[in-house]
Order: sequence, then C-alpha cells, then structure tokens
Amino acid sequence: MLPQQHPGVGNMNAWGVRSLIFSALWLLTALLSVSCTDQVEVRSSCPQSCGSQCDAGWTCSPGGDCLCAPIDASEAIDDTPDTPPPPPYLYVRIDDVTASPTGENKGVDLDAVVLLKPSGERFYAEQVESYELGMGEVLYDEPSVILGPPDAFFEWQPDEPGCCGTNEQDFVALGQGGSIVVRMGAAMEEGDRLSVLEVGGRCQCPISGSEYYDDDLDVFVSSSALTDWVHIGGGPGGEVLSWIPALP
Repeated sequence: MLPQQHPGVGNMNAWGVRSLIFSALWLLTALLSVSCTDQVEVRSSCPQSCGSQCDAGWTCSPGGDCLCAPIDASEAIDDTPDTPPPPPYLYVRIDDVTASPTGENKGVDLDAVVLLKPSGERFYAEQVESYELGMGEVLYDEPSVILGPPDAFFEWQPDEPGCCGTNEQDFVALGQGGSIVVRMGAAMEEGDRLSVLEVGGRCQCPISGSEYYDDDLDVFVSSSALTDWVHIGGGPGGEVLSWIPALP
C-alpha cells in the first residue's frame, strides 16, 4: 500500500522552491548595488576612464560594465600623468662686462659661438633672438655675422684656436654693457663644450692690419630666450671656453 501524501505537501515544496529562487535573486541584486568599498559596483555604462573611477586595485569587468573586481598588478591601469621632458637648453646670452673698453669698436667683438659635442659634432648659432647695443662707438653692429662657423678666426679648431684678423665686418661689436642672445643649432647638454670666439689681442694674427683689444664677457645658457639664465663662464677675449654643467 502506497503511503498517503498530505494534501498540502506538494504545494508547500513548490512554494519553498519559488521562495528560495526569489531570495537568491534579491540577494544578488543587493550585492550588485553595494559600493566599491564592498568590492562590487555596477554602473549603467562603462566609461573609458573606468579604472580611475574605481578604487585602487579594481577595474572594469570584461563584460563592459564598470564592475570593481580584483585584478593582477600587471594588468592594473596606470593613471599617473606622464611627466613631460624638460625643455632643451638652446639659448646662449653673451654680455659685455668690460670695465674700460678701448678701440674703435667698444665692448666685445664676437665672431661665432661653437657648440662641440663629445662625439665631435659641431653646431653653431643659427638665429639671433635679441641684440642690445651698449654704450660707446661701434662700427660693426650687424648681429647676424655671429651666425654660422667662424670667419675672423682663421682655421679654428678645438684647443687650437689659431689667430684672428679681419679686413671686413666679420664680427659684431656689443658696445660697453651690450648683450646678444642667440639660438644654437642643437640643445646644450652636460659635458658639451661651448666656445665663444671674441676678436681680441690674445688671438690677433701678426699680419693683421688693425690693433685688437681684449674685452671681458660673461656667458649664460637657458631653455628660454628671455629668462632663467644659468651662468656657465666668462673671461677676456680670444676663445672663451665653457663646459656645460648639469643644468636645472
């Protein structure tokens, strides 16, 4: 004889299953609605910068929702902004600091500016940014003659400056207290060699038809043609040699 089943047992089992399913759905909905601090977050859409909108160590879900779920450190999104490289040091400023200039062209008389790299490459001033003429008599005041390779220094070589002389305007005079700013053909870096060639008595060729005088100058470099100048050297005429130091 088969055991008799209570009339309400079958209905109760069906109702219990439905209750369990409903409870499970309710629990899943509750879990999906909590914040990222509880390790789960679902948004309506996944923005491109999802990684930066979730707490550290959480990211977008593979399904496209902004689900905060743990990821490997190797897969983490790095939202740290890239630091731009510092601007290159391209500018040279030369100031006349002669106390008592003499001669018909007062102040320093500049032939060229030479940048020598450790590899042996040479670069020259390629553009005049500014030219401020100082006091006193000046015959040669065309600043563009400072551009390019040396003219007044015959067959100039590093450590062998040779002699200087001129029969025409192949240098520019600054006048007492004058200044010039030029842009070099390459950036100046630590360890480079910078030579400012000044036509003075120290380099005068024996056959020169004029008498030259040594004038004092200061040399500065910068990444701007206007400000933030770094003093790197100076001295009297001839080849004024400076080594580029570590720059800010």
